[in-house]
Amino acid sequence: AVVSTQSTGANLLYKGEKLNKTKIGEYLGENREPNLTVLRRFVERFEFAKMDIVTALRAFLGKFRLPGEAQKIDRMMEEFAVVYCEANSTVYSKSDTCYVLAFSIIMLNTS
Repeated sequence: AVVSTQSTGANLLYKGEKLNKTKIGEYLGENREPNLTVLRRFVERFEFAKMDIVTALRAFLGKFRLPGEAQKIDRMMEEFAVVYCEANSTVYSKSDTCYVLAFSIIMLNTS
């Protein structure tokens, strides 16, 4: 029942209808359960296969606003990297490589 609730929560956040994107980002960035599982389920909703990393990041980041804390951004980028690499295993053999690239792209585009 808990997994079902977390998947439902992830679906709700993914659809984001009438939800505050800043609040979605804050929730997904928290380092506790059920937030961590909801983050994973949320990222799994995306179809990253055959997408270049910039397009995938745009799709991902279009659903919420990044929180201001680096640790929260870090957690979110780690999950993004794992799911992206699973969908594009021929492009990136390790999620660490994808994570560093994704995090770097975000930092380069942040003031």
